[in-house]
Amino acid sequence: MLAISPAATDAIDTALKAASVPEGAGLRLSAGANNERGVAIEVTFVTAPEPDDQVIETGAAADVYVEPATALMLDDQVLDAGRMPDGSLGFALRPQSAT
Repeated sequence: MLAISPAATDAIDTALKAASVPEGAGLRLSAGANNERGVAIEVTFVTAPEPDDQVIETGAAADVYVEPATALMLDDQVLDAGRMPDGSLGFALRPQSAT
């Protein structure tokens, strides 16, 4: 299952406060268009998960909802976040550490 880093949890909270979304909204990850680096992952705030979405509780103000096909692609990944050079928040995926 996709893991959520503490930095991503903080970024979700920060982004949620800046967005005009209702209480109970979540961050949804879904597969986008193919590009030179693979499949783009779209990140959007939604009011509720789709019926088949995988729901990942983050402990943040919003949970993460993952489209079923995307969940398979991200099964061994960690959603992380940080500041971009322009100061905006950015999300990134990285492999989970082997244990």
